[in-house]
Amino acid sequence: MFVENPNETRGIRFLDKLQGQLEPGSASAKRLFAELAWVHDLIISRDAKLADTKREQIRLIWSWSGESLSPDHELLNDNVLGAGVAHPGAFLAQAWEEFRFFVVALRAFYLKDVGERHKLFMDPWAFATWLDGIESAPGRMTRHALLFLLFPGIFEPCFRNDKERILKRLCADGVPRNSVEMDKALLNVRRDLESRSVRREVDFHQPPYVEFWNGEDAKFWYKIRFPSERVWMMNATVDGEEVWHEHAAKGIATIGWGELAGLRRSREEIQLELISRGEGENPSMRSLFLWEFANRMEIGDTIIATSKGAQLLGWGEVVGEYEYSPQADQLSTHTRRVDWTRVGEPVELFKGFVAVKRLTDISEAPELVRMAFWQLGDPLEPQPDSYTPADALADLFIEPQRFNRLLESIRERKNLILQGPPGTGKTFI
Repeated sequence: MFVENPNETRGIRFLDKLQGQLEPGSASAKRLFAELAWVHDLIISRDAKLADTKREQIRLIWSWSGESLSPDHELLNDNVLGAGVAHPGAFLAQAWEEFRFFVVALRAFYLKDVGERHKLFMDPWAFATWLDGIESAPGRMTRHALLFLLFPGIFEPCFRNDKERILKRLCADGVPRNSVEMDKALLNVRRDLESRSVRREVDFHQPPYVEFWNGEDAKFWYKIRFPSERVWMMNATVDGEEVWHEHAAKGIATIGWGELAGLRRSREEIQLELISRGEGENPSMRSLFLWEFANRMEIGDTIIATSKGAQLLGWGEVVGEYEYSPQADQLSTHTRRVDWTRVGEPVELFKGFVAVKRLTDISEAPELVRMAFWQLGDPLEPQPDSYTPADALADLFIEPQRFNRLLESIRERKNLILQGPPGTGKTFI
């Protein structure tokens, strides 16, 4: 009826095609498809405005059975249909493919005996493995939606593309090709984040987590947090000696290499001196961070201190120009004054984010900066007991990026003009 009789006519709405396909079917078959549409729509969007559209489409399909479905039905209220958690993307554009997969998967499931079904429901990974055995499953968004709806504590409320982006940025072991292994890796990432957070739940689509993997959101956050300053990651271990406590006590940052002459010169000159001291034929990385410390770092920049590139120790604002003190000890020859903020205990740097140089400019990696400051407990981050942008977005009908732009605007100009039809959240904003 639907699966075996596709309508490939162009220029006709999906619902119009669907009505024609279901026309020969029984009234109960049409009501069943309305129920499938209800499940299909549950996960879609974080925009409560879509609740009206979902409700009317479900009632329309139901009406083809010759019966009417009350708009006041408890499963059609705004709390149910307006609580979607995933951004749909092509989910809606390819609805016929998604419904086809949904029908085929359900039929295959109900052909199993009750005992087999029960076993699958008791084991999320077994269910996912079985579901991936259905034709075209890994590429279907419904596959990801169903797994989240059935096992929300295990699977994420997002589709494959976003899962790949999250893992690409946050999983040190890379992105598995197998869909089930991808979901397992994502669960491990979430649990790791939760173990490091004062917030008990991690939502990859809400701040601050979305900025870890969404480049545009990270850039926006960085622009607000650091309008013009650079951010550096600096290893507070020099020649195998931990210098962080000395850094914090004296309010300085040191680059080491006390045997070198003053660094306020060209990078080429620094490199030639390194070569003459037996530091290899092309010590380009060393000459770069030495030159950057003296010549590129500026007052107002931020330094994130690490221990051997593996633990976060604290951060500070550069408050002094480069100083060369040839009479000082080896660790204090090349310094800058820094207003440091310590952390109580070293924080393990999240997997995959390890600075490979003594000093690294990470301004072009805003998601790394966002990650580090989140782990360090940046006081500029919203606190869990305060009303946060995430709290506001839970009751608004707009996308996070637009809401963040509104916040930025009101901070800068103290006036904000909102326009739009009634019921779109202007007063609430």
